Amino acid sequence: RTVYAWAMLCMLLAFGSAGASDYSLEIFGNANMDETIDERDITYVEGIIKGTNAATNLSDANYDGKVDENDINRIELIIAGEEKEITLIDSAYRIITVEEPIKKIVVMNNEAAEIIRAFGIEDKIVGVSSGIANDKIFFSDFSDLPDVGTGSSPDYERILALKPDVLIYYSLYAPSAGKGAQELEKKLKKMDIKLVCLDCFYPQTMMQDVKKLSYLLGKKDEANEFIDWYEGYLDMIESRTEGLPKDKKPRVYIDSGSFNWGTSSNGSPDDAICTIAGGTNIAKDIIGSTYSVFPTIDPEWVISQNPEVMVVCGVSGTLASSGYDEDDAAAMDKFRETIKNSSELADITAIKNDKIFLISPDITREPEFIVATAYLAKYLHPDLFNDLNPQEIHKEYLTRFQGLDFDLDKHGVFVYPPLEE
Repeated sequence: RTVYAWAMLCMLLAFGSAGASDYSLEIFGNANMDETIDERDITYVEGIIKGTNAATNLSDANYDGKVDENDINRIELIIAGEEKEITLIDSAYRIITVEEPIKKIVVMNNEAAEIIRAFGIEDKIVGVSSGIANDKIFFSDFSDLPDVGTGSSPDYERILALKPDVLIYYSLYAPSAGKGAQELEKKLKKMDIKLVCLDCFYPQTMMQDVKKLSYLLGKKDEANEFIDWYEGYLDMIESRTEGLPKDKKPRVYIDSGSFNWGTSSNGSPDDAICTIAGGTNIAKDIIGSTYSVFPTIDPEWVISQNPEVMVVCGVSGTLASSGYDEDDAAAMDKFRETIKNSSELADITAIKNDKIFLISPDITREPEFIVATAYLAKYLHPDLFNDLNPQEIHKEYLTRFQGLDFDLDKHGVFVYPPLEE
């Protein structure tokens, strides 16, 4: 499943840990700036009105420029799920007010489509991106929906004809990113269609995006169920690896998939996978052009760093097909042998010790990031995670949160080599 944003996103700030939730839910009404909207926000706003609490960036719940009793009323409605509109900050840092309830959605973001399906309201989706429409296996239930093009080339007329309440987009294609998106937003405004950017694939912002979607779509309980499941596994893995001494965390070179010396640095999903799994990314502090978290590096530098492990995240396409639509691991095996037999890399410790691991992009981006993390933790620290079964985590995600009957014993190639029993 091609993720448009995967190959590009440029950042000014590097993210930190992707472990347990630690964020301020960017929805107006979250007056005390924690991870949810509840009675404590009413109490906080009452303190602002009395002059005992300082106003915060999100305390103006109805976004009218002042904090008063009307904001308390709005917060009460949000808590009860009875609000008629909600204002939030989306992944492109845009302040958006959306009318509710939302009945029709066009999704141009693969990961957001997964989350909506996890909420059990996929019937609200009336149109999808080409990437989703063409995925006949993982998104089989969406494949008959209207194809509205790609993020970089949307089918304006088809989107408008569907008359959705919201269009969910990647922040890469936000109106601030280019004329195409600006033109799209202008067309949408004329039809009272809201464009909302929610990435849903960066580990560091994933839970907040899930929460924002849940408030928009009235599925807070479903979101909390998913978050509790997801963070339970993530916290378990991180609790075992974060205390490891530095010399017990193998030095890892992460390749982006095509083995053309594209790598991943701090802020990327692949770096987060490596860090939580108990590895040390040798390229963590490298910044690419325009602050990209996916820089291209000199192979001589990799050789000089002599990594103990090589992880190829994103193996797909003509080099080595993988994922949900591939049942034969032969291509992965051939690709791995090509790396292993490279004369250029022959003296690297990872090659000498046969520590070369391939991971499909179908599980390295959110929401399935936890599956790739579990696999890599098992690869790097088999004794520490002898009780961990990544395939069972994957199976639970597919059945419990995606409603898919996909036999992982018979279908799909997600990692290589297979884990030892």
